[in-house]
Amino acid sequence: MAKHLRIKVGEFTFIFKYETEHPELLHIYAQHLMQPKDAIDTFFEGAEDKWDEQHKRFETSTESITILWFWKVQDEVVYIISCYRNY
Repeated sequence: MAKHLRIKVGEFTFIFKYETEHPELLHIYAQHLMQPKDAIDTFFEGAEDKWDEQHKRFETSTESITILWFWKVQDEVVYIISCYRNY
């Protein structure tokens, strides 16, 4: 079973998945060298959220970073799927 890191910021809890093959590394770090702070900052500072109906997730971007996420619990718990730099 996959492990997760939970970080509470104000009224929100953010969930980040650890890699299955490298359980000491968060997925966003192992795949894209990103840290939880990058994703959390993007959640709060990003432009308008776009809903991806096909994948049932939101996409939020700043000028330099994009996060893919969904509500695990509406308006309370944010599950971060991915976080990457915009090139």
